[in-house]
Amino acid sequence: MGQIVPDAVERYLAGLNRAGDKVLDDIARDGAKQELPLVDAEVGALLRVLALSTGARRMLEIGTAIGYSGIWLAGALPPGGMLVTMEFDEERAREARANFDRAGLSDRVSVVVGDAQLKLAKVSGPFDLIFQDGDKPQYLTQLEPPLIA
Repeated sequence: MGQIVPDAVERYLAGLNRAGDKVLDDIARDGAKQELPLVDAEVGALLRVLALSTGARRMLEIGTAIGYSGIWLAGALPPGGMLVTMEFDEERAREARANFDRAGLSDRVSVVVGDAQLKLAKVSGPFDLIFQDGDKPQYLTQLEPPLIA
């Protein structure tokens, strides 16, 4: 069984995800070279399906890394939608901004740099969808109301 998604679901999503996207493919390769724990394409496709099916207009991602999962999420946003994504590491945040730009999504993504535990108090919720992919021990304390819609 997959680490995040059961095998049957992963196979189904892999079948939906045959088109490929050059920017996402390049970022996935870069992430692998840097040994970053990025989600795989099937999880990215699942994130996009979740965002689309919920009609999310405001999303929060904790743990940007180099922007791979954020591109999957932001690509599902309607006009005027916004993804706020948080990254602790300044260099990774810079790379993520460049990747959002390459994907044509920089107008709907705001990258916040710093410790999410501190920065969360400064972002205005609620959010329609939250993808918590940052520091695992902090999950529960970071996702208290008023962030959740």
